Amino acid sequence: MASSKLTTDMAGDMTGSAPAVEYADRPCILVVDDDRLMRTVARLALQKEALRVVEADSGEAALSLLATHRVDLVLLDACMPGVDGFSVCRKMRTCPDHAWLPVIMVTGLEDDCSVETAFEAGVSDYVNKPIHWSVLKKRIAAMVRVARREVGASRPGELPLEVPTCLADTVLLLDPKGKVLSSERLGGLPSILSEGWRQGRVLFDALPAAMLGTARMAWQEAQETGRPGTFVMHLDTAAAPFVAEVCFLPRSGAILCLLKDRTAQWLAEQRLFEASHHDPVTGLIKDRLFRDQVAKALAQDQSQQRHTVLCRVVVDNFRQLLERFDDPGIQAICQQLVARLRVAIRLEGDGVACAARMGRLSDQEFAVLLPGVERLDDAMAWIRQAGMALDEPFQVDATPVRVSCTLGISTSAEAGEDGSALINAARVALAARTQRRDGGVVAFSSALNDEIVQRARMEALLRQDLERGSLHMNYQPKVAASDLRLLGVEALLRWNSAELGMVPPARFIPLAEEAGLMTTLSHFVIDQVLNQLKGWRELGPHALPVAINLPGSVLAQIGVVGFLQQALDTRGLSPDQLEVEVTEDVMIDRDSPVINHLRQLRTLGVRVAIDDFGTGYSSLSYLRDLPVDVLKIDRSFVCHLPGDSKAASLVRAIINVAHELGLEVVAEGVETASQLSTLNEMGCDVIQGFFTGRPMAAAQILNPAVH
Repeated sequence: MASSKLTTDMAGDMTGSAPAVEYADRPCILVVDDDRLMRTVARLALQKEALRVVEADSGEAALSLLATHRVDLVLLDACMPGVDGFSVCRKMRTCPDHAWLPVIMVTGLEDDCSVETAFEAGVSDYVNKPIHWSVLKKRIAAMVRVARREVGASRPGELPLEVPTCLADTVLLLDPKGKVLSSERLGGLPSILSEGWRQGRVLFDALPAAMLGTARMAWQEAQETGRPGTFVMHLDTAAAPFVAEVCFLPRSGAILCLLKDRTAQWLAEQRLFEASHHDPVTGLIKDRLFRDQVAKALAQDQSQQRHTVLCRVVVDNFRQLLERFDDPGIQAICQQLVARLRVAIRLEGDGVACAARMGRLSDQEFAVLLPGVERLDDAMAWIRQAGMALDEPFQVDATPVRVSCTLGISTSAEAGEDGSALINAARVALAARTQRRDGGVVAFSSALNDEIVQRARMEALLRQDLERGSLHMNYQPKVAASDLRLLGVEALLRWNSAELGMVPPARFIPLAEEAGLMTTLSHFVIDQVLNQLKGWRELGPHALPVAINLPGSVLAQIGVVGFLQQALDTRGLSPDQLEVEVTEDVMIDRDSPVINHLRQLRTLGVRVAIDDFGTGYSSLSYLRDLPVDVLKIDRSFVCHLPGDSKAASLVRAIINVAHELGLEVVAEGVETASQLSTLNEMGCDVIQGFFTGRPMAAAQILNPAVH
């Protein structure tokens, strides 16, 4: 059943001499979200700003509560069962008492359609999850302050006619045919509107043809229902874009037209969208937006019986380039790479491939989408041309640089009409690097069955060596950032196959996951590490703490806590000598068995670390209530230090917030003295990376000369 509650916590807020009226006069924020944890986080954050909070767990409860409480601002979730946030906002805007009540929609939806629907429904602002509470609290305070100043102390239902007009930037009084009878504050409008909306002229005559439909619908709603009709106006003028929210209010045989300028807000949203969806170095769209483009292209090409071609481009020697060049040099390489791709596939100048789209999927991977292809041979020719162009030396500060690239191709004819399948097929093509031809171009086709056979063979060998106990552990030192004291180690699994040689974890770990071997593999790691830990303890009273990586699939299993506890007890080991590292993705679902099992492990004394922080969900707000002791900053942030100011700001912010939450911070992938010095100055606690120690055999760990 839908419910709502008024969160007062008056006992704490009204202690001392503070009278009750001071509490009642505080701004009241209505938080509407079906997720109780999100409501709790919002309430705690807002109460710190001396705001009252009203909570509703559904759209129905929110509308009911608005009828009985005075509210200064609504924090509204978009996706809820029953009446969703869009519908709640529309219904609010039909009520004169709430027509101009500030509404901030909070959602994980980032697509253009959702944003447009939200503003058409009448929201005042749009915020994506995960929420940056420091910024959002400032926006809430500013919006409440402005609304209270304009509305004054009047209660809902007692607003005089002048109140809606003072909240608007421009006011028009129109006759039933849309003719302007009087106007106020036209000066801030674009000239096409300020001239077209003078007295005696018809409002609709000044609107562009593309906007007339939505404007007349809002007008008709106001005339026929007697309730406010709203629409969002967007003009692309020569000087600058102009965005406004327009509301038609019926008034005694006339229509009051109120216009609120939303241009600054729209521009801010555009900047945020650009920052989150576009790569600042190359200007290309990022992974999520590119995937949307692939899905749309496939749908359109399927209806027109044309082919869709996808090419993924990976810089194979990207790591070596990072070691050789600073950030400006890497950026120059990436920009040259994109420029060559554009020319090769006719994205610049005349050419039939001008509809192509490009994206940057990661630091070292780019993608080209060729939609509407009639002849696959033409597309393959363009991509081969791109491969040859990338074989030519690049230039960094007038120095020739060899950039090794592999191009993986997939087509809708081979991979099917599904966007994910097309993208994955190109990834499979990239994986078959041993079949490189045509200058590093590999196309997905039935010929790649050979790779599938090889993977099957690798799986069989992995099972065999796992049963024989042929895999082994290496250990990488973790040292204090301040004085390089050895604080502990991370255990890393290694596989040296008699047939395949040394197989990288990046190859056999995903294979083990696909083959269902992770439980067996994890138990092997636990046994090996705890045996080694027991051996170190016998050499001295202070054994090194060891961190092990456990996947979510294993941590979710019933009995995993008992297995670890028994493994520790049988060897006489203390739980505080063990640390379990998990990736961000296993922490997203707070109700999963993984979270419960991690809490039980912490109760035993085992420490918990989040590995590779920044590559997954990446929200600091969710850390507070989770069973976590250590946060490990991913190497993708560290590698840009100290030259990249943005990376430095992000790392510093992560360290500061983590310390505020009482977490230890470990920086991974530290490879230079300057990175170590920078991280130490930022207050990072622990360092791990090649600079302070590569993964090594257990016998070498206690040898000071090694690290």
